[in-house]
Amino acid sequence: MGDFNDLLSNEDKRSRVEHTPWRIRGFRSAVQDSNLVDLPLIGYPFTWVRGRGGDDVKEERLDRAMATQAWYDTFPNCQLHNLVADRSDHYPILLKLYESNRRKTMRDFKFENSWLQEEALEGVVQAGWEKDGAGGLMERLQNCTNEMNDWGRQLHNKYRVEIEECRRELEFLRDTDQHLQGQRYEEVQKRMSILLAQEEAFWKQRAKIYRLHEGDTNSRFFHATTSVKRKRNKITKLQNNEGEVVQNQLDICGVAKNYFEQLFSMNQNNSGVDIEYIMPSITNLQNDKLIAPFQIREFKEALFAMHSDKAPGPDGLNPAFFKRFWDLCGVELFTAGVEWLERGSLPDQIMHDYKYCPYSEEGEPRINERLVAHIAMQRDLQNNIKATEIIHHMKCKTRGKMGEVALKVDISKAYDRVEWDYMKIIMTKMGFHDKWVNWMSMCMESVHYQVL
Repeated sequence: MGDFNDLLSNEDKRSRVEHTPWRIRGFRSAVQDSNLVDLPLIGYPFTWVRGRGGDDVKEERLDRAMATQAWYDTFPNCQLHNLVADRSDHYPILLKLYESNRRKTMRDFKFENSWLQEEALEGVVQAGWEKDGAGGLMERLQNCTNEMNDWGRQLHNKYRVEIEECRRELEFLRDTDQHLQGQRYEEVQKRMSILLAQEEAFWKQRAKIYRLHEGDTNSRFFHATTSVKRKRNKITKLQNNEGEVVQNQLDICGVAKNYFEQLFSMNQNNSGVDIEYIMPSITNLQNDKLIAPFQIREFKEALFAMHSDKAPGPDGLNPAFFKRFWDLCGVELFTAGVEWLERGSLPDQIMHDYKYCPYSEEGEPRINERLVAHIAMQRDLQNNIKATEIIHHMKCKTRGKMGEVALKVDISKAYDRVEWDYMKIIMTKMGFHDKWVNWMSMCMESVHYQVL
């Protein structure tokens, strides 16, 4: 903890001149090689300033606190604050340690991607799927989760122990020249490789880093990222409607519950838009494509297009599970999904959005390209790049008579505020088929929210 006199990224600096890349890479490598975690700074983002009052002001975050993962796990509620200084060009930083006020809760089942490399997984899932007395799809999946939950308990935290055992055996075989014979040494090597891949999958799943590709292996990085993410997501205090700051766990839950109840409550003030001016824009041909019979091929394509590591549904099963066991449960998944859509209602256990693949059996778009052309021109990535370039330009600009300002507006999502009945009226006025309107209503009205 102190003045490191270097930066981890150019976000730690505000100046007309960026930090040299080779120095950033060197400092990052030193931090990673030392198994350290950079503690996030609360308050003003920079800790050092030079040239205050002039045209060439430079601000950097030179002061920081770092800790090992073991220390970070011991003090998960620590906070690093940036204070003010009376005369120094360095702002003092203060590290506060707090006792954890988190209550222990029973963990729900979640499918572990590390299980995919266990040979016994196939038999466990097969036993749950074919269990005597199993009825429909939801009951079969519940049986599978029960079997995996009981089986997975014995695998918990085994990776580090078995990896160390393999490492010690490899060292023994090498030191006694038995590795020259090859067979046993190769067996242990193979086992250790599988365990390392499982450990990586275990921490990568918790780090929720989707931009890395297969082969980007670094379990230590994923472990540190998971710890930082958990700390960033942890809520230690909230402000209620009366302006009071509450820190008790029960009070925090109450504030969150009240907030979301108000957010998702129905707005009695109906929109004053004259819907009679909305002209139909969907043709009969487009409607025929929209309500065409579903095909198992497009159902499978939609599933396999999902990221395997995305958040699981309420049953704890993520897309990786369904991809792996498509041959076992794919047909029944498709049959149940079509049945729910034709019936016009989803089971209570389904709490997540249903996403439909917009392609027909012939491979043609089900919506005319003109209707979605504006979406293609407004990709999120392009908008993010433009916004980043604008903010970077504003941060680097230190001269000129005309200033620039960026305004971050907090706008609730339209989905949170628009009434569902109003949405159905609009879709009907636009000319969508009643069956399609009903399907879209199912997607909206079947969603439930929980504050965990």
